[in-house]
Amino acid sequence: MKRDLKNSLNREKEQNPPRSGPLKPEDIDPRSMENLQDTVAHYSQKSESELFMDLKRFQEAGVMEPAALYDVAKRIAPMLDPMQQQRLRSILRELGL
Repeated sequence: MKRDLKNSLNREKEQNPPRSGPLKPEDIDPRSMENLQDTVAHYSQKSESELFMDLKRFQEAGVMEPAALYDVAKRIAPMLDPMQQQRLRSILRELGL
């Protein structure tokens, strides 16, 4: 089943406005969790090069705004080890960020 990522992200923003404070398990909509699990399962089957090509396509289609992608990278970087952080920086450079 092919998903329209841009529409899904827009619906998610409309249904879940920005929040202040940490996210709690009871705050998560079960449908969002199912969608997340489906997305993770879909992308877990792809190679690194396939994932990068999808990132490039999303970027070119305007699905992912550079500022939003950079913000996500800033948030996850502290959770990565130094080698993973270096790879993340490399990917951002390849994406032109």
